[in-house]
Amino acid sequence: MKLNVAVLSFLVGHATAAIGSLCKANGITGTCQSNSWCDNNDGQRPVRGACPNDPSNVMCCIYPLCNNGICMSTSDSFCGQLDGGFVSNRCPGPTSYKCCVY
Repeated sequence: MKLNVAVLSFLVGHATAAIGSLCKANGITGTCQSNSWCDNNDGQRPVRGACPNDPSNVMCCIYPLCNNGICMSTSDSFCGQLDGGFVSNRCPGPTSYKCCVY
C-alpha cells in the first residue's frame, strides 16, 4: 500500500513533540519541557512555537540548571567559554544534550 505524500506531509507536520525532544529557541538548542519544570530548574523560555503542536504549558527550555552547571547541546561552544566540560546523565533529552559543569 502506497502512502499518499500529502497524507504523510500532514502526519509529519502535525506531530506533537515529546517532552525531552530537542528544540531551537533564538538559535540555541534546548529541550521541550513543561513550563513548571523549566521554571523550577531556572531555565529560560524565550519563544513560543519552538515545540510545535504541544500544549501551551510546554515550551523550549534553554540553559536549565543541572548539578553545578547548565544543560546545553554538546555542539554549543558556550560551555568552552565557561571553561567547562560536559557531564552525562544530568539533563533531560538525548545524549547530545548534557550538563556543562564549570
